[in-house]
Amino acid sequence: MTQTPKKGLPDTFMGRTLDRVVLVGLQLLIGVIHLFAGLLLLGYEDFSALPATAAYDVYTVVFGLIVSFFALGLWRGKKWGWLGTIAVSGFVIIADSTAVLGVPVVAGTPAGPAAVEITYSVILIG
Repeated sequence: MTQTPKKGLPDTFMGRTLDRVVLVGLQLLIGVIHLFAGLLLLGYEDFSALPATAAYDVYTVVFGLIVSFFALGLWRGKKWGWLGTIAVSGFVIIADSTAVLGVPVVAGTPAGPAAVEITYSVILIG
């Protein structure tokens, strides 16, 4: 339920500013997508039929859990939530840049989605 803002104050939702609500929503979406995509990939028995490797599948699940955990910290206004989000975004920029360059740190990281994740992470940190 949105509250009526006082003059000069930002709009809020459940006591949080809308920029925090949007950021947490995006981070949760990213976390959930990675979590379910990783679990789906892990569910395949024949890894040779998929472009991703088992290492990337496990990485995707863990990444989804970590992003979701830090999103909870962001929602609660904890400093560790913001620091963790920045740290994960920095890691994404580095790790996904190697995939775009053709030498992925995590084997099986696809270059196409990596470029999108790099862009999002740069915007988030910037």
